[in-house]
Amino acid sequence: TIKSFREKLLGDLVKPITNQTANLEAYTEVSCENKDRPDALLVLTTGKNNPTITWTAIIETKLGCSLEEEQVKRYYDFVKNSKINSFITISNDPTSSPRNLPFNLRKSNNIDCFHFSWIDIKKVCLLILNDKNTILSPVEKIIIEEFLRYLNDDNVKIKDFVVGKAWKENSLMLFDSSIKKKDRKVIENISSDWIQEEADLCFHIFERTNTELCIKNANKDKKERLENIIEHLTKTNKLQTTFRDVHKNDINLIIDFSSRTGNISINIFPLENVGHVAQVSSLLNKFKQSGFEHEIFLTIDYGRNYVKQKTIKELQEEKAHSGRSYSIVDKDKPIKSFNISMKIDFERTSDFHSANKFDTTIEDRAVLFFIHVFQAIYTK
Repeated sequence: TIKSFREKLLGDLVKPITNQTANLEAYTEVSCENKDRPDALLVLTTGKNNPTITWTAIIETKLGCSLEEEQVKRYYDFVKNSKINSFITISNDPTSSPRNLPFNLRKSNNIDCFHFSWIDIKKVCLLILNDKNTILSPVEKIIIEEFLRYLNDDNVKIKDFVVGKAWKENSLMLFDSSIKKKDRKVIENISSDWIQEEADLCFHIFERTNTELCIKNANKDKKERLENIIEHLTKTNKLQTTFRDVHKNDINLIIDFSSRTGNISINIFPLENVGHVAQVSSLLNKFKQSGFEHEIFLTIDYGRNYVKQKTIKELQEEKAHSGRSYSIVDKDKPIKSFNISMKIDFERTSDFHSANKFDTTIEDRAVLFFIHVFQAIYTK
């Protein structure tokens, strides 16, 4: 196995795998007593002179289709009865964290269960190939490139996630203000779709901007996290996600069903002992002439519901005309935070209720934000 690949994929989940003496072997199509044949058995040994088995796992994969729940349960029982440490599944189904499974399974505390989508696997391959600090032999590089080529082949049917078939009907119901009490099942369906949409967004933002993200609090228990999303959606009619990059910078994404719009933003805390005007000028200097300055908003929060907002374009014009004076600066008030945002508007309001157009619009706007805002602020 390729050391950098296994460590990037499993290093945070299986600590022994990063051991300097670790050796991982894979055995394909292991036979079970009932004639089932899981795709692979992984055996990890550690120790230089006297290697010992420190971790084992069964892997089951599906290409072009979802996992079969009954088959998954049979394989899990096999893992449990064989005293294997972990059960790993791979399919098209995205989840917000490897510890969150796309199927229902009554788990034992002694067995770790992990799930990866093929999109997750593609992401790890791209990370390794693009990481200047990762050393690959010529053979390893060829293997990863060929594996990526295989996954990208249309015949393999690795699909991006698209919100469910009932999206139009469900989203229209949430938009309808005349319906005072929303159907719990509709809320659940949209919330469940959103958890998968988050994971898909993470990959596409990385693929198109090389920004590696995770979803904040994604490692919460799956049911607890789903319940939190349901509760927030029920109270506010909004979906909200916080993404986090490797440097722990947070990015907030909000989808509002009442207005059929969205918003993506970052918060920046003010610097101590630096004047308001100087801080605004410093932020403006980070934005180059990209053509999107009229769509990027800078908001100053002074606390107690007192905020001032202008587009970057408007502030650049103010700076050009008056030198060092901005209409959003109130020198008499301390700044609580800066917020830089882009709106997510749909070409037609009906596009919000179209599964494909909803997905592509959010993805395209999120990518624009990362290129023209996030990277402008955080890339040195």
